[in-house]
Amino acid sequence: MNNQPADAIPLFISALQHDPTNDKIYMMLGISYAQTRNFNQAVETFLEGARRASRDRDIFFYNAGNIYFIMGEYASANEMYSRAIMENRNNGNIYLNRANARLNMQMFEEALADYRVYLVFNPQCHQRESIFQLINLLDNRVAQERELREAEEQRRLAEERRRQELLEEVLGSLQNVIGETRGASAGSERVSGYIEELDLDD
Repeated sequence: MNNQPADAIPLFISALQHDPTNDKIYMMLGISYAQTRNFNQAVETFLEGARRASRDRDIFFYNAGNIYFIMGEYASANEMYSRAIMENRNNGNIYLNRANARLNMQMFEEALADYRVYLVFNPQCHQRESIFQLINLLDNRVAQERELREAEEQRRLAEERRRQELLEEVLGSLQNVIGETRGASAGSERVSGYIEELDLDD
């Protein structure tokens, strides 16, 4: 309360020794670690709190995701936000933060979906216009990427057809060569048989 998180940390640790199942202590200890920029310890504390908590597990995962986001570990942040959503699908803020993490990971389609879900939960949020602008930009980006993927797929299919046609052409040529070889062999055998019947002088 007095903004002295460094002094609060040993007190919370002591409190946990007396009451290791109190999820509120884990929450406050994790926040204190975050305020003192002990980020790894903050994440560990939030995850331990989530493991022990009987309720508000989404908040523990959400806070862990926020710490990972601050650290620039967007994949881990995305994982934590996803776990938070599994615990509580009705917290719009989690979708917003996961969208931001996914945007940093260049997961544009997934980020776009999360921004839209966030606006469903918070249609009058103060960032509404900015998010709409971002959605429009992402819509264009996703459409361009989809067109590129479709063009690449068409190119791949055309190349596959071309290879198949070439293979069939080569196989057809080989069949013709094999047929010609068999004919020559049959003729040679007749000649050989005829020669063996000759009575040659020594």
